[in-house]
Order: sequence, then C-alpha cells, then structure tokens
Amino acid sequence: MPDNLVVLFSKVEVAPEITVKGRVTDENGSPLAGASVRVKGSNLGVSANSNGEFSITVPDDAVLIFSYVGYDEKQISVSGQAQLIHH
Repeated sequence: MPDNLVVLFSKVEVAPEITVKGRVTDENGSPLAGASVRVKGSNLGVSANSNGEFSITVPDDAVLIFSYVGYDEKQISVSGQAQLIHH
C-alpha cells in the first residue's frame, strides 16, 4: 500500500479585532445623529445614535469612513485605538 499522504496548509492572517467607540460632531461640537461609520473595503458599518455616538468592532488596522449628508467624507485609520478623537 503506497504512502501518499499530502497535507496542505493555508495560513490566513487576520488582524486582531477591537471595539472602537466615538462621537461624530460638526465643527461646533453638535452631534451628527445618523452619521454613517463604515469600514473601508467591507460591508461593515453602523449609524451614530441621537448623541452622535457609535460603537463598532473592527480589525485594529481598519480605516473608518465617516459620512453625513452635506459634509465631505472623512477617513480615519484606527491604528489600534479604541477611542477616536479627530479634529
């Protein structure tokens, strides 16, 4: 009986996930309720609540795309941060 054992391995590296929390506001600090927060390159996304707050679990190397009607889209790299503050 021949010994024909073939073993194939596939290594897929996945970035660790973190939960990112934040608040989406306008230039005056007023919350942008319903603002869209999406992960670039995926279908994952959430909407900000009535206080502009959001929480989303993403790979720690993700780029978040923020959008709201009447505003330019903004992209921010998570870079392992659990809380985003961007001015």
